[in-house]
Amino acid sequence: MSRHHEALYQIERQQRQDIFNQRVRETTRSYLDRYRGLLDDVQSQGLSEYVEAEYSAIERELAHLTRLLESDPAAARDMSIELGRRVHALPRHARGMRQAFIQAQREAEEAAREAERIRVEQQAKARQELEIAWQDELTTWANPLARQLAFKSLSEVRSRLMGAQSRVSADDLRTALRAVKVEYDKKSHQIREQESRAAEASTTEETLQLCRDQIALVGGGAAERAQALGASLDAVGKMSPEDAAKHLVEVTRELDSAVVDESCRREVVQAVYRALEDAGFVTEKPRLVREGDANEVVILGRRPAGAQALFKVELSGKLNYKFDHYQGSACKKDIDTVLPRLQSIYGIQLSTERVLWENPDDKDSDAKPQPGMTREK
Repeated sequence: MSRHHEALYQIERQQRQDIFNQRVRETTRSYLDRYRGLLDDVQSQGLSEYVEAEYSAIERELAHLTRLLESDPAAARDMSIELGRRVHALPRHARGMRQAFIQAQREAEEAAREAERIRVEQQAKARQELEIAWQDELTTWANPLARQLAFKSLSEVRSRLMGAQSRVSADDLRTALRAVKVEYDKKSHQIREQESRAAEASTTEETLQLCRDQIALVGGGAAERAQALGASLDAVGKMSPEDAAKHLVEVTRELDSAVVDESCRREVVQAVYRALEDAGFVTEKPRLVREGDANEVVILGRRPAGAQALFKVELSGKLNYKFDHYQGSACKKDIDTVLPRLQSIYGIQLSTERVLWENPDDKDSDAKPQPGMTREK
């Protein structure tokens, strides 16, 4: 009797356990379904990305509890209660994290805008400093030719060092510009020297031709001296511009001196000619005599009685005169008539008189030659 009652008790306990498990499964499953619904809401609201780690952990635990619910409903129930606290807190936590993310994003954007503003300001300041450095350096270029020659290089420097992505300093820019300046100042100097030499050569040729033209115009007693000067010009082509210029100056001075000497002699010749005519001499046309180194103009005047006056005018300014074939004191009378006229009427000043030969009386056949007369004008 006793054993039979004990068996019935065991069956009741199993049935009770089955009923218990069934209830726990149903209750716990409803919890788990609710949890899944909350997870779905979090995901549909776009909140899961803000609590990705927590969301994934809860999903894994839900899957585990779903499996555990079959084998150990009570354990699954107990764990689901603990999980429920976390699941119910998840939406609020996710919204808070989203708000924190939005706030952080807003602050990050604000910080980015501020950083961009500062960057732009700094870039603008740096750009302004580069522009100032550029202008300051270019204003020191006193050589306009060098600046024009350097135009392409300056453009390249500006493009390379002052572009939008440039990070160079004003000092770097100044250094680059000064290097360009040195290079093109040198090139400008070379061009200037070349042009100067070409201009000097051209000027020398022009001056040489002008000098030749002037020499070609010289005639009369100065022609021989001018021709000699002209011959010396043949060596100019082998001279340096400086030596050529000095030689041309010397030739020009000597040519001017020769022309002036000849002009002065011409004035003297005309004055002597007129003075002899005024004194009653029959005067021959003046003639130029060149013999050896001599270069003199001869003026001969005669009187009907046979007396004559012979004047020789040299380029050096020397005047030789000779009165002869006179009788008695007539020679001295003509000298005292002609020579004062040269000074008083024609402005010819005579000085440094030397007597080369003198015969006091042409009648005296025994008279001996004595020192006579010459003067320099």
